[in-house]
Amino acid sequence: MRSWLPPHRVAIKQPRKIGDFLDGPFSFVVSERFKLLYEKSTLTGIKEFHPLEVVQMGARKKEYTKPSLFGVDVVHSRARINYDLSVTKWWKLPQSDYCRKCGPGGGGKGGTAERFEGLHFEDGTWEGEDFFYPINLSGIILVSESGAKFIEEQGFTNVSLRPADGYCHDMFEGDFSPSLA
Repeated sequence: MRSWLPPHRVAIKQPRKIGDFLDGPFSFVVSERFKLLYEKSTLTGIKEFHPLEVVQMGARKKEYTKPSLFGVDVVHSRARINYDLSVTKWWKLPQSDYCRKCGPGGGGKGGTAERFEGLHFEDGTWEGEDFFYPINLSGIILVSESGAKFIEEQGFTNVSLRPADGYCHDMFEGDFSPSLA
């Protein structure tokens, strides 16, 4: 995929309800408050913050103060989900010759997980990142306990986290909330 080059211009459709976390371009979008507090912390996993230029606020002519927002790039980790421990129902079973680096669950020969309950990593694959995409769980951002504690203690808005052992994912039901690893 090609990278989105600056300037990064965005329109906010619901300007009255802007929180510290927003869905949008890059991995997600955050407020300037989140960015500043993250940069002061010892947390890891965010590769880069991209300044976003807010060009429109809502569909009406009413004036709103334009917030300072940043697109976030999150690291792609080596952490692999252990689908046996994660109680997996397969839509397409992994073939015996799936990629041993990526692990099962990556599509193609790795099979397609339809539903799983709980998130468990294969031993020795998670390197301690606080915000990350696991290698074999496409599009899902996970957050470590330290990251979750940071989010909770700072009172960031518009974000919900779930403990990994209680996480349930069904590929036929949309779910874009970060999860606690």
